[in-house]
Amino acid sequence: ANLKIQDGCNYYCSFCIIPTVRGRARSRTFADIIREARELVEFGHRELVITGVNLGTYKNDGKRLLQVISELEKIDGLARIRISSIEPTTIGEELVRYMASSEKLVPYLHLPLQSGDDRILKEMKRKHTIAAFSKFIEWAAKTVPDVGIGADIMVGFPGEGEDEFLHTKEALTDLPIYYFHVFSYSDRPGTKSVDLKPKVDPQTKKARARKLLDLSTRKKRAFYENHVGDTVSVLFEDNEHGYWTGHTGNYMKVQVTSSQTLHNQILPVRLIETRGDTLFGEIL
Repeated sequence: ANLKIQDGCNYYCSFCIIPTVRGRARSRTFADIIREARELVEFGHRELVITGVNLGTYKNDGKRLLQVISELEKIDGLARIRISSIEPTTIGEELVRYMASSEKLVPYLHLPLQSGDDRILKEMKRKHTIAAFSKFIEWAAKTVPDVGIGADIMVGFPGEGEDEFLHTKEALTDLPIYYFHVFSYSDRPGTKSVDLKPKVDPQTKKARARKLLDLSTRKKRAFYENHVGDTVSVLFEDNEHGYWTGHTGNYMKVQVTSSQTLHNQILPVRLIETRGDTLFGEIL
């Protein structure tokens, strides 16, 4: 179940309309978050996904995101806590170290990188450089055992030439990111990037998106294949075409066959093989 703790954003990236539409950053009260979390767990949810437009900026009554997570850990019956997409400049080393030792905060990060080229990042009004992002990601991958890292990437931002695109592709190839969501840039009225030139033609954007999606597929398959033979904990959610489907803490998709109803159960599974974007296993 999703647990929204924050709304709005003060970052004003040049391509994003959210600050205009959703307003400035604001946080829910700490007590109200914990109250809703307890209700969700009492209703039967085993995993809570902490969400927000820019959730790393959460702040209420002196409490930050880490304090929210540590309080959620105390809730009996809650097995997993997952952080949804979070800005790389708002995480901090303390939160990553907490993740490395936590029994409930799963080893998973999804970060909006957007581009691997510093000039494009500057035009986007992003708050990180590719060097700083890379240093943090490589450190996090070494600090958190078996962490699953994903990223959001935008192709075709105004002024993105072949060199800038290749910088992005090279960064994604080299970094320990095992999957990425790829979006093609489009003008949004009211954003600063509307006035930026030159525009990238639709065919080029489509071709670049396809190249990165193909790379993502290869990296995910390699990440999955590296886990074949492992025993992992899987939270089962649905039955898809006769297979019970769930996810590991680091967000690998796993399917098993079973005559029993596995919905909302967390079970140990030995991973046997990969097929496409899914791992298949057997319940132990």
